[in-house]
Amino acid sequence: MKVRIVGAHQCETAHRRFTTMLVDDALAIDAGSLAGGLTLEEQSRIHDVLVTHRHWDHVKDLAGFGYNLLCGHQTATVFCTEEVRQAVSESVLSPRIWMDFFSGPDPDHPVYQHTRVEPEVRFTVGSYEVSSIPVNHSVPTQGYEVRDAAGRCVYYTSDNGPGCGQFWLAARPDVLITECTYSNVEAENAARHGHLYPGALEEALTTFQDGAGYLPRVVLVHVNPFYEERVAIEVGEVARRLNASIDVGQEGMVVSV
Repeated sequence: MKVRIVGAHQCETAHRRFTTMLVDDALAIDAGSLAGGLTLEEQSRIHDVLVTHRHWDHVKDLAGFGYNLLCGHQTATVFCTEEVRQAVSESVLSPRIWMDFFSGPDPDHPVYQHTRVEPEVRFTVGSYEVSSIPVNHSVPTQGYEVRDAAGRCVYYTSDNGPGCGQFWLAARPDVLITECTYSNVEAENAARHGHLYPGALEEALTTFQDGAGYLPRVVLVHVNPFYEERVAIEVGEVARRLNASIDVGQEGMVVSV
């Protein structure tokens, strides 16, 4: 299994993109940079999109990606909760500003086919077995464990806050992709908004290790670039204390599972 990090940040600049991951070039997870981070040819290979929650930096490019599919006479299936679908249809895909690709432009053949996801369920997406795992963010959020036919497994937690290690124990990944938005100096702010900082990350990894008996390889995304340098230093200290493999993800990084 190959996981490409298309967007690895909480902010968007000329060189940084909102969170999106691509599994084996065909399955997308979150849509923060689903259009802006990929060529038209790369977008045309994507038939399924898993969306974790309704926040802008995770759904923004459902507007641009949908339009590109429309122009290319293609469709895609979007897997998310009904709450997320409604929020997206009323915001980034509102007919007041764009097109709701869940219902059109042709109501009989919409660009996006919505498959409703419920918390704590297992379902099939193409050749993958996917499990939805709720986590503790500021809005309802589903992480996704994705397992291929050979049993290789990646778990993307999406955004989650201090104490999330107990939720991670529902997964048994080879690679854990989670967030670390702020440095330790912003611990209070991070916790208030349901995000991790290196101290809370260490606590969550320790909880997982105690319960699962191992630590997978860890890759961090959703880093706020204003704190990125400090996050890298503090995460390095966490990795040494836990004897763990922890990488700070970057745009274009490819993770082999």
